[in-house]
Amino acid sequence: MIQKMLVFVLVSIFFCGFNIDMGEEPGFDFTKSYCVLGHDSNSSPPYTLSRPMNHSIVFGRGIISTNEFEINAAFTPDGRSVYFTRTKDFSWTQNSIYISSFIDGQWSAPQIASFSGTYADADPFITRDGRRLYYISRRPGPGKSTDDYDIWYVERTSSGWGEPISIGPPINTPSDEYYVTLADNGNLYFSRDGEILMAEWNQNGYKTPVSLGKGVNTRLEEYDPYISPDESYLLFTRGTINGPADIFISYKRDGVWTMAESLNELVNTPSHEFAPIVSPDGRYLFFTRMSTWLNGDIYQVELERALR
Repeated sequence: MIQKMLVFVLVSIFFCGFNIDMGEEPGFDFTKSYCVLGHDSNSSPPYTLSRPMNHSIVFGRGIISTNEFEINAAFTPDGRSVYFTRTKDFSWTQNSIYISSFIDGQWSAPQIASFSGTYADADPFITRDGRRLYYISRRPGPGKSTDDYDIWYVERTSSGWGEPISIGPPINTPSDEYYVTLADNGNLYFSRDGEILMAEWNQNGYKTPVSLGKGVNTRLEEYDPYISPDESYLLFTRGTINGPADIFISYKRDGVWTMAESLNELVNTPSHEFAPIVSPDGRYLFFTRMSTWLNGDIYQVELERALR
């Protein structure tokens, strides 16, 4: 038994450390940051595609992606449940967070998450250990007098998700905070007023958020950031909130974010693409594409194929 375990560990380390060129950056392995020792390749997550696709596809057509407006695709660590936002329109006043689970070979009919449904909620993000779910909400909070979006979170308990907790200052302000995402070290990325910010985490809590600089933020609007677990790359949306927008990528080099580059035509089109998020295994990019102002669907594409 000990010999078998040793072989398993050595094989796992080999595959976790093997560097495959999957993008434009020479030798950049997008899956390396996500590799988990002990992953069983014979039990692939249900979002895994059966064959390579040279185009993006609608995720969960008719169940998750419908004739309403769906955004985000935050998976639990095992990939067998997905949380997403569904809204009645693009005004962001009638939206809730839903959950669907993969049961008996198909995604279940979505239900409103236990912590959502009373106030306008959106943009779920699940930490890699599955213990916290972050999101934005217009719910009232201690000392809050404005009807704006703030960042909240819930913690996993033995009976499900706990009560919502406001992340508080210095992150939440009277302005709208959108699309929270976390790195493994706890650093928190989000957007506010058309700019992407980062709040560094230390033992005393979060520091005052700072701008990511000119490699990411421009005179246009930047929003919907997704940070990789090791902070080696950042996906985000650039454009205008009410007009055309595309998804971009920037790499962190010597502590500085490189000039962002647009993803290719598998993702970006003349339509409005936004809300990028990567699957727990690092292989797939999920994003929303608007077909009309009243309809948006969640799409899926292999991340390596989305890069120029």
